Amino acid sequence: MKNSHGGYPVTALATSDTWLFAGEGPYLRIYDRRSETLIQSTAIFSDTSIHGILLEGRDTRRILIWGASLVTVISVLPGLQKGHGLDVQVVVNPTRCPDWILEGRWSENRDEASPRAALVTAHNALLILRVDEANNTGTVEAATSQSKSILYCAALYWQSNHQIVVAGGTVFGQIVVWSAALGAQQVTAQLHKIFSGHEGSPFGLCFSDANDEISGNVRLLASCSDDRSVRIWDVSSLDCVAYNPQTIVDEVVSTDGDTGFVNHKGTNDHAGGLVAQAMGHASRIWAVSFLSQPHSQDHTSLVTFGEDASCVYWKLDSLQRDDSGALSGNLHSGEVQDRHAGKHIWSRAVCTDSSGLPLIITGGADGAIVMQVAAISRPSETTGAHGVTDFEQIVPMDSRVKIAKIRSYSFVTADELLVVTNAGQVCVARMPRALARQEEFDHNQLDWQEIYRESSLAGFSLTASVTSASTVFLTDNLGSLFCYRPDMPLSRLLDGERKAATLVAKPAYVSHDGAVAAVCLLKRLDDPVAELMELRPCSESNELLQSRAQAIIPPAETVSSFAILHKQLLIGFRSGTIALYNYQSGPAGSEPMAPSAPLRTLTIHTDAITDMASCPSNPAQVLVTSRSGAFSIHALPSLSTLHNLPVPSLSESSLVLPHAESYALAGFHRKSFRLYDPASETTLLSIPCGGSNRSWTFCAAPDGDGGTLVWTQASELRIRAARKERVRRIGGRGGGHGREIKAVAVRWREGGRVLATGAEDTDVKLHRIEGGGDGGGGAEDMRCVRTVRRHNTGIQDLAWTLDGRRLVSAGGCEEMFVWRVRPLDDGGLGVVCEGVCPFVSEGGELRIMSLALCDDGQCAGTDVEEMRMRIVAARSDSSVCVYVYEFKEGKAEWSWSFTGTYTSCCLMNVLPLVDGEEYLTMGTDGYAALMGRCSDGDTTKGPTGSLEMVERFKVHQSAVHTSSLLPWSEGTYLLFSGGDDNALSISIVQSRGNGDSTLTIPRAHAAALTALAVIDHDLATGKVLIVTAGLDQRIKLWSITVDAQQTGVAGLLVTKVEDKYLPVADVSSVCSWEDESDTRVMVCGVGWDVWKVARLSGCS
Repeated sequence: MKNSHGGYPVTALATSDTWLFAGEGPYLRIYDRRSETLIQSTAIFSDTSIHGILLEGRDTRRILIWGASLVTVISVLPGLQKGHGLDVQVVVNPTRCPDWILEGRWSENRDEASPRAALVTAHNALLILRVDEANNTGTVEAATSQSKSILYCAALYWQSNHQIVVAGGTVFGQIVVWSAALGAQQVTAQLHKIFSGHEGSPFGLCFSDANDEISGNVRLLASCSDDRSVRIWDVSSLDCVAYNPQTIVDEVVSTDGDTGFVNHKGTNDHAGGLVAQAMGHASRIWAVSFLSQPHSQDHTSLVTFGEDASCVYWKLDSLQRDDSGALSGNLHSGEVQDRHAGKHIWSRAVCTDSSGLPLIITGGADGAIVMQVAAISRPSETTGAHGVTDFEQIVPMDSRVKIAKIRSYSFVTADELLVVTNAGQVCVARMPRALARQEEFDHNQLDWQEIYRESSLAGFSLTASVTSASTVFLTDNLGSLFCYRPDMPLSRLLDGERKAATLVAKPAYVSHDGAVAAVCLLKRLDDPVAELMELRPCSESNELLQSRAQAIIPPAETVSSFAILHKQLLIGFRSGTIALYNYQSGPAGSEPMAPSAPLRTLTIHTDAITDMASCPSNPAQVLVTSRSGAFSIHALPSLSTLHNLPVPSLSESSLVLPHAESYALAGFHRKSFRLYDPASETTLLSIPCGGSNRSWTFCAAPDGDGGTLVWTQASELRIRAARKERVRRIGGRGGGHGREIKAVAVRWREGGRVLATGAEDTDVKLHRIEGGGDGGGGAEDMRCVRTVRRHNTGIQDLAWTLDGRRLVSAGGCEEMFVWRVRPLDDGGLGVVCEGVCPFVSEGGELRIMSLALCDDGQCAGTDVEEMRMRIVAARSDSSVCVYVYEFKEGKAEWSWSFTGTYTSCCLMNVLPLVDGEEYLTMGTDGYAALMGRCSDGDTTKGPTGSLEMVERFKVHQSAVHTSSLLPWSEGTYLLFSGGDDNALSISIVQSRGNGDSTLTIPRAHAAALTALAVIDHDLATGKVLIVTAGLDQRIKLWSITVDAQQTGVAGLLVTKVEDKYLPVADVSSVCSWEDESDTRVMVCGVGWDVWKVARLSGCS
């Protein structure tokens, strides 16, 4: 059994000029900062995760690494041979300290013969690590004694070669600042400050560095807490107020009563020092750091890292001392960067980019490493290499063109905007070329020109444009249609008699010479017919050819969008319905042909269809967005739905932006406009604009890198251009779940293996399994291709149908969904919620703890899309429910087949026997119960059949967490189970209760056994291989031999083959699949881990 690869929370980060060091489980992974690729992965500890990495300056010859109570020092240098990785040498072998290590710091003296590092432990003790490089050893000396109070965080710095200043945040809310003078014979510890004020425990502390001093001789201490506040403290003067700080801390805790927020009576004069405080984040704040900002002299910047997986930036200014010497200032929260999925930023590193701006690197519980420039105020000049400069301009009244209130506007080109005012003016605002280069410009550089004035445009107007054709369409309160192009004056195309209701424009096609045809759809009030006007350049002259067509709009529908795809017209409506038409424009200049009626209609969303576009990878598919936040893919001409899911980062989807072979989605989330990449599931651009309830238009940059947003806010026209945010995900990983994984299931069918995981973050993620890896590396082996977000509570169980076409998910609130999963042409997966279980008890507060599928993949008709199956669900109220799910003629139908109640305990597992008529359940009482159909005359319970308990037998002393059923011979099964009693049980089960016996292996794990899987078996030799994993973070391989000549459990021989450390905490589930030469076992919990196990044929 060998560890193949895994994905773990990133718990430590550090950078040099060339490399990025990440602690992921027990592995140190080294990435190249420029190429952002994994260079090498090395196991540092055998059974402990890495919690801290510290370089000696920017030098990689001595790297301090700690985890729990272990500390080691390594050296990382370039390999002697190019292309052969790095030379990683152990300088100090892993050394165990007397307590958990919170923080470390190298001595500032680089010329010491024996380098030293200071370590602070969880009980406020200071340790000194002395490095003996010659013998690869280190000596850990206790410089001070421990206190009884536990620290949640610590920070320290070397004030001199012999003086160390320490700050510790206690579990009771105090912040203790003390120092230790390292003498030749003894260490003198002095207490300087005890700060109180946090309404919770401090979780992060940070001293400002010497180069961060912003006002005279000032040194600051920043703290953050689970009360969501950030506080700044003055630690400029460190007068001694007491000796033996550990004892003083214990006295403070003992006199603080129940809260721990009362200052110690001996330090009242020194208990002040609060400079500023402010609130931020949506939940607990884990860490805080000062940021170096060379261009600012009037303020300093900070960044905090929260449980909400975001970074919040802060500005501290107006620092001044009053007559008493007390320092005060103002702390303001600023930009917020959403960094990770789910919860928790567990690690961070701060460095600078090539332009000198702070570069923030974060590691999350989702296993992702994200690198992004800090969102702090920038100097006025362009920032250079990263091209992240955004700008926003509020357009005022121009002195040369008297502009009335703006009514509508659209882009003509990327740097030209057409504006229609409430007075009927038509103006063009030409933006400077700096706009396309993302450089700053003054709003006075906008060149305003009035090009037309029309009374019918006064009070009402609509505009729509096709920027690729440099064409803008306009309509007025009479329903007349106008057109503007830079190479021709504004002209009238159609006269009207009814007020316009909708005006939308789209590109139709690109001719062989690159010319783009522009088409607009005009729908007037109370008119059942929509007008389509096509403008295309004439290849033989400079004329613009006009063609018209008409489409009949279904009654009671309001047009919201349209698209022309391969001589087919698609119209989207506010009801969420789309209609398909044949599209054929008449000859240029002729009257339109008879209006086209819809060929078919389909309701696909619950709110307005906001945009439609052809799929770049397959023109026979159409991409559709909705105001509800959903995004769908449909096949033409059938309109069958291939994919339909909410976009994870958009509450309102507005635009599809095709570019080259891919596409992006644009829309709104809360009060920001966002650009989202569905392939990588990342936010490319975010512009605060106040939300979607306003007039706005967006023009994508010609190169696809960002774009320009124009919107109306507070009766002002605002313009902001921005490039895509340079959010770099190191190693190409998009991250996984932000909470512990509770369920996992794997399928195999054409197109490769797909792995489904469900977690407490309520997401179901679908991953493609690609390739293999060794030694804890190879995060690219499992690539997330789709996030499914519909559950409102944590996922409890997942199950694939036998044909791999459908996935069933279950969780709390009795939520159960059937998902149709199919491969897409771009390599992704299309997912549609095909069925929602309608049977919910009163209140809907039960959990579906386990589910199983019977009659898997049985077709209900000739269509491969149709199927019928039984779904067995074990619920938290001790009931077992059997549902019949049938998908036929495009509709999902549910019926309640059987139900039965075991006792009153919560059921944890349900396993169907081969015939599907009996079910084995296990619960929190430690029993396994066989449930079958009622044998008496009362076989119905209303419209539903009843299940009864045939028999039950004891398998564990308490709750059964995991189980697996292996058919062995006719009517006989082997039941493997793990429980809260740390035991592994093997039971021989006979159908219909013909006798059962159980063999229990106590202390199979040191903690609860929560996951197991049968990975191989051979009926001929009577051998079975199973893998177990538990909360003790151990994975074990067991071999069971079944002797058919003996009865009951007397014929079972159990051997523990292997026992290894598992980097995954809170193990909850396991699955396995066969590879070419071995079996892969995946264990899930807080992260995931994949192991290679040899098959029985390869075992000795």
